[in-house]
Amino acid sequence: MHLKKNTSFPELNGEAFRKAREVAGLSELELANTLCLSAKHIKHIEDNNLAIFFSLAHRYQVAKKIAAHLNLSDENAFIIKRSVIAENTQAADACLNDTSEEPEAEHLNTNIDKQDIALTSFSRHKKKGLLINRSQELVFTLLAIGVGYLVVAFGGNFGKLTRESATEITQTPAEVIEGSGASTSEAPTPDQKSLSTQATSNPCEYSKDNLYSYINSAPDKPANYVHLIAKGDDSVCIIDSENIVTNVNLKHGAAKTVNGKAPFIIVGKDLSKFDIFFQGSKLNNSILQNHQIKLSPG
Repeated sequence: MHLKKNTSFPELNGEAFRKAREVAGLSELELANTLCLSAKHIKHIEDNNLAIFFSLAHRYQVAKKIAAHLNLSDENAFIIKRSVIAENTQAADACLNDTSEEPEAEHLNTNIDKQDIALTSFSRHKKKGLLINRSQELVFTLLAIGVGYLVVAFGGNFGKLTRESATEITQTPAEVIEGSGASTSEAPTPDQKSLSTQATSNPCEYSKDNLYSYINSAPDKPANYVHLIAKGDDSVCIIDSENIVTNVNLKHGAAKTVNGKAPFIIVGKDLSKFDIFFQGSKLNNSILQNHQIKLSPG
């Protein structure tokens, strides 16, 4: 007779995860970037929240990955309920009472500790689960290396999990009547959603003291995206209020829409090489002479 397989997952000790991260001197975002996760994964593990995970198995796998990085033992990271041991103890009882499969031995020790059998079964299942998790981590690592190679080979941008949704199109820039700060030309709206891309941690350096502040005085579009059209081959960085950074590299005539949460900060060596639209208005050339612009909703 076989012992009953335990398919349950232990509860998380979220406070232990939080203390281990703080001892390591890492913020939620820094730890997430190191492990190729999002900050929400770290927060939900520490809050013992299941919302962001596909299943209990997924949450357990992510928690194991974080615990290993923080040198957090299983005893501190997880709360193993005694019901798990009790379940295996019942299975051990059934195993000892079942004599149908094997003949009765002359020197059978009937004083075997049932609790030891249950704990041994639990230990074997736990080791098996660790082997499966390590195999899955190896597969994910190989997949990540392969995807990274393809992205580098084909010139794409690769980074951590984000909410960015970008659309690149080629079109002729619209004619604009330039005013004191904005024009009446509308920013082109993407016809369809593009695939989400991943943003990296902030590689763009800027000085808050040197930011040029722009507020749209007559907005007629939402403030949750910035649209750019390249007038030459160049690149800029766009940072939203949640510190999500998007590196935009465009060829002449190409366009891109960057979604996020306002206010946005745009940093570039020569912003005049772009037509930049925010809330339905185009920034005039005098504003684009600045290298750092903060776009705030009107």
